[in-house]
Amino acid sequence: MSIISVRFSVRKTDSAFLSAGLLLTVSADFFLLIWIHEAVGISIFCLAHMMYIIRLTAAHLHSSPKNLRRKKIITRLSFHVIASIICFTVTFIFFDILLALSVLYAILFMQDIILAVYMFAKKTPARTNSVLILTGTILFALCDVNVVLYNLRFFSNTTFAVLVSSTAYFLLWIFYIPSQILLSISGINFNRLAEKSN
Repeated sequence: MSIISVRFSVRKTDSAFLSAGLLLTVSADFFLLIWIHEAVGISIFCLAHMMYIIRLTAAHLHSSPKNLRRKKIITRLSFHVIASIICFTVTFIFFDILLALSVLYAILFMQDIILAVYMFAKKTPARTNSVLILTGTILFALCDVNVVLYNLRFFSNTTFAVLVSSTAYFLLWIFYIPSQILLSISGINFNRLAEKSN
C-alpha cells in the first residue's frame, strides 16, 4: 500500500514525510515490543509525529505562494518545536527522562490530531484524503490510550487491573493495524489512481 501511495502520491513531499513517519513508527515499535528500550522507542515515536506534523502543515499551506509558504511553515514548526522543548525541559528537570519523553510525545500527538481535524474541516488536501488522515490519526490515538491501560499491570496486581490490561492489549492491535493502513493510503491521489485504472 505504501508503494501505491508513493507511485500515485498527492505530492512528492507529502509522500516523503508520510513514508518517513510510517518507517519511524515501525522502528519505534521494534524498540518498544521486541528490543525493549522505552526511552529510545518513545523518542522515535516523537520523530514520527514530527514528520506527520510537517506533512500536514505543508499540505495545509500548499496553496500559498512558494516563498510565503516556506516562511509560514518555518514559523508554525518553530512554534511547535519551542513549545515542545519547553514542556520537555520542565518535565525532565522536575521528574525523569522517560516521563519527559512521554509528555513530549503526548504534546506532539495532540498537535497532530488538531492538524488532522483542521484539515478535515478544510477538506485539505482532498475530502477522501482528509477523512483517511483524521480516521487513521484517531485510531492511532485510541491505540495509545490502550497502551497506557495495558501498562496498568506494572502498577497494580488486582483482578480489575489485570482484566483491563488484558483487554487493552487486544484492543491496541485492533486500533493500531487499521490506523497504519489508513495513514499509509492517505497520501494517494485517488483521481490519478482511478484514471490509471481506466
